[in-house]
Amino acid sequence: MAKIPDIYYDTNPWSIVETGFNPAYSLISESVFSLGNEFMGVRGYFEEGYSGDRLLGSYFNGIYETQELEPSAYKGMIDKTEFIVNSVDWLYTRIQIDGGGLKSFGVHGL
Repeated sequence: MAKIPDIYYDTNPWSIVETGFNPAYSLISESVFSLGNEFMGVRGYFEEGYSGDRLLGSYFNGIYETQELEPSAYKGMIDKTEFIVNSVDWLYTRIQIDGGGLKSFGVHGL
């Protein structure tokens, strides 16, 4: 029996459209709607926040964490791995002045 794909996004050659919201697809949508260039990338998460599962992420090219792996008995196996590190959430800034109330600004409020 053939496997039938689960179609969630409306697509055409020029756009990807999410017509509704399904929490089961939220982490996938964050990846699909991410923005980036050759230097930096940001996952596509809700600007106003979301209480469900999410993975906030801003990533910079060239900043990696290196981890040594246990030696393998097989020839040609790698002995270390590198992965990109998640940086601070710069899209949502909180400013407190002289111990006063907390002011929050999204990217568009700066």
